[in-house]
Amino acid sequence: MGLSLVKYCSIGLLALYLVACGAEPKISFIDQDTLVELIQSANAPVIIDVRPAKDYARGHVPGATNIPYSHLVKFLTEVPAEKHEEIVLYCEGGVFADKAIDLLHKGGWQKLYHLEGNMTEWRKAGLPTS
Repeated sequence: MGLSLVKYCSIGLLALYLVACGAEPKISFIDQDTLVELIQSANAPVIIDVRPAKDYARGHVPGATNIPYSHLVKFLTEVPAEKHEEIVLYCEGGVFADKAIDLLHKGGWQKLYHLEGNMTEWRKAGLPTS
C-alpha cells in the first residue's frame, strides 16, 4: 500500500505543478492498480467514460459515468465534478480521452488523469466491469 500512496501523491504533486505554471495539460496517467485501490477506498475520484453509450453498456470501469466525447463537447455543464475534484477519463484506445482532458482543462478543471491502457487494457487485465 505504501508504494500506491507514493504514486498517488506523485500524481497530486504533478497536478499542482501544472496549475502553478499555468501550463497546457501534460497528460497525467493513473495506472489500473491505483485506480482499483481508489475505487475501493473512500477517496474514489470521479471517473468518466467518454466512449459511446453502446460501448459503455457492454462494460465499463465500476463507478464510471458515461459522457460520450461528442456529448461532452456540447455540454461541459454535465461534468459530475467540481473544478477542484480529481477526474479520471478513459475511452477504448486513448484518443478521445486525451481530447476530453484537453477540453476539460480549457474549461477550468485541473486534476485530470488518463487511465493507463484505457478500457482495452482494463479488460485484458481481467479487471472488474459493471
